[in-house]
Amino acid sequence: MFYFLLFGFGVYFLFKKFPINRTTAIYGILGYLAVVLVIRIIQYLFFGSMIIFANGVSRFLFWCILILGLYFWYRRYRRKKEKAKWAEILDWKKKSFPEINPFQFHNILRNSLNHDLIRYVDDIPYNRAFFLSAGSSTN
Repeated sequence: MFYFLLFGFGVYFLFKKFPINRTTAIYGILGYLAVVLVIRIIQYLFFGSMIIFANGVSRFLFWCILILGLYFWYRRYRRKKEKAKWAEILDWKKKSFPEINPFQFHNILRNSLNHDLIRYVDDIPYNRAFFLSAGSSTN
């Protein structure tokens, strides 16, 4: 009973923590059952009547396989996540945007703003660096 609760908690945790679909969950459950079946067959073939020793070995093998399987699955999951992040950055790099000079940017900004909140439309200069340094001694 304890193992069923542990298994159910593990499946619940995986669904909450990592976005896995039903196919992955079904493959995981079938893989779990296959590992248990293979361990029981090995136990029966090689150990025969040495049940106590075989149970210890089968549990050790089961936990080793389970931990390695989870490690490799998590590593694949992280790589997919990293690859998706870099793919999005590369998609942005590949896109071509039209060249806009400061005058066009000024006009786009002026037309897209709500003029009710601005006292004077000319408060937005097209060349900010020149506008901000206009009263300085270097100019």
